[in-house]
Amino acid sequence: MIKGEVILLNGVSSSGKSTIATMLSERLPNYFVLGFDDLGDLISKMRNYKKDPSTWSIINNQNYDLHFITFILHRLTKVISEYSFNIIIDTVLDAESDAEDFLEQFKDEDVLYVGVHCPLEELERRERVRGDRNIGIAKEQLEIVHKHMKYDVEINTYENSTEECVSKILAALSVKPIV
Repeated sequence: MIKGEVILLNGVSSSGKSTIATMLSERLPNYFVLGFDDLGDLISKMRNYKKDPSTWSIINNQNYDLHFITFILHRLTKVISEYSFNIIIDTVLDAESDAEDFLEQFKDEDVLYVGVHCPLEELERRERVRGDRNIGIAKEQLEIVHKHMKYDVEINTYENSTEECVSKILAALSVKPIV
């Protein structure tokens, strides 16, 4: 079976990953976007639907939510790519264990690793403008999100337009050797 390709967009909250993922999927119509926030929204909806906390299992514990979502995101991406679908994964690998888990899951897969960067001052401005993020989350993540990853391509969403960032990813994708 031919496995699908995976583009990993890793960066802190408000760095522009979702915007990049959306434009990439428009330019690569055979790629589907799967994001950390999508799964977080799904779990939130599940909690609201199942009012009985005993049915929540591991998602009953707030402390496990972020790692649980990341764990599920990695496995869901793996399964989807194993069925020949190409995936753009939009995530924040802000724990060493999460980065190690992704690298282990995809050690034999065709993944384009993209580091999404943005300076702290701009991240904080974006957090305030968005209004749907905890102020300061980007600052907390900035110290660790890129610490455990090596990238095929790195983009800066402050210095470059979305189109320039996407073009850089597309150029890297076109020269990446197939595993």
